[in-house]
Amino acid sequence: MANWIRSFSCLSTNRISSISRLSTKRIHFFRAFSSTMQHFYLQKILLESSTNPKSTKGNKKWQTSYSRIAQTDALERSGLDMQKFDQGSIPVRRMLSEAYCGIEGIRVNAVDAMKEKVYARILEHIQIKGYPSEASIGFRDLNVNDLVLYILGPIMFDFQKETGREIKLRREIELVSSDSPTGGFEEFVIVDTISTTETSFILIIESKQTTLGHGIRQCLLAMYDMFSHNGGGKAYGFVTTGELWRMIRYDGTKFQMTEIFHCLFGEIGQQKSRWMEEYSVVVECILVALHSGGILKGEGGGESGGERGSERGSE
Repeated sequence: MANWIRSFSCLSTNRISSISRLSTKRIHFFRAFSSTMQHFYLQKILLESSTNPKSTKGNKKWQTSYSRIAQTDALERSGLDMQKFDQGSIPVRRMLSEAYCGIEGIRVNAVDAMKEKVYARILEHIQIKGYPSEASIGFRDLNVNDLVLYILGPIMFDFQKETGREIKLRREIELVSSDSPTGGFEEFVIVDTISTTETSFILIIESKQTTLGHGIRQCLLAMYDMFSHNGGGKAYGFVTTGELWRMIRYDGTKFQMTEIFHCLFGEIGQQKSRWMEEYSVVVECILVALHSGGILKGEGGGESGGERGSERGSE
């Protein structure tokens, strides 16, 4: 229909001057009709966009979004008692110490340099957008997404240089369950290129402008499907409001989540040493997830992401 309208419009405008036999009345009729049809077509597109915000992403392969799954159904799929799961959260430093391979192969001074860069990028974001707080005027999910991107950028860039791994950030990527008609579009997904036809999911980040609890259920379901896609290894996820963060790990048998940790505080611009000592742990968490998340499929059951990173880093 769109092509027909464009062709008709072209006939009624560009070529109309060459049709000398048409009367002035006919010319006005063609122009008016063409304008009306174009207006109708534009209104149709706007209506579709407003009623279906995901229409530009093509046909979905799932029926129910992660965010719309009832809590009872989510608990059944993940096998979790959410209250006990939350109560069983562990300190972030314990999660890091238990993480497979930690951040081996990455020089200590390289980690410190990443923290310096992330600190500078956070200050840039606050200067441009303002402090990411619910109390801020115009604060919404988009502001949180911008901050997450500012944090991820220098970490991923330096991680690639240190390890040689072909990791890439993907935005609004579609994850689909293999055993139920559920799925969703995840705002941040980091993938590792295994071959020209195969990738492995490393981690996802769910950003929410309100409370962390709104994103935990969605993150757990997405991680469950990430693990199924990878066929093994470890899946990592983060839930954040920009200021507050939680890290989640899944190894195929058990989910483990950290207690809430902070990435920002009000006087961050005046207290760099405090941020470096107490708040830069978010950099280490993302590094650990990048290093040991995902799996490399191959002969003999494959290699874990941590083993792969160590081998490439030593080449």
